[in-house]
Amino acid sequence: MLQTNAMQVANSATNALIGAGLPDSTATLGSLFRLLGSLCVVLGILFVGVWLLRHWQRLASKNGARPALRVVESRSLGQRQSLYIVECGDQRFLIGGSVSGLNLLSTLSAVPEPASVPVPSPNPRPFPAPASFANALMQALGRPT
Repeated sequence: MLQTNAMQVANSATNALIGAGLPDSTATLGSLFRLLGSLCVVLGILFVGVWLLRHWQRLASKNGARPALRVVESRSLGQRQSLYIVECGDQRFLIGGSVSGLNLLSTLSAVPEPASVPVPSPNPRPFPAPASFANALMQALGRPT
């Protein structure tokens, strides 16, 4: 009798575990696809946001908006000192940077206009080549050859 009761309890426990809400394999697969799809959407939004942050200035300059303040050139003078030429509108400034901060060193002249490039003539006359290097050097020094 004790043995039959133990068998009944074991059978009922086994039936309870097997039939007690173990998920269907199709429901599990659907949940997995839904989870992976949501993860892909979140990662896609993250990558688009990072790309936009990195390329924001380039996108703004393509729209015709030129940044009002820009670093034209910079030079390192040592481990923690550097010089910067900064352009703001049509003015340029020489700024020194160090551990203690930034200092205005000088106001530079206005932004130089681009020089006009001379147009070469269609048939340029070549310069006559000197007979030898020694003769060219003597002519440059102003001594008779």
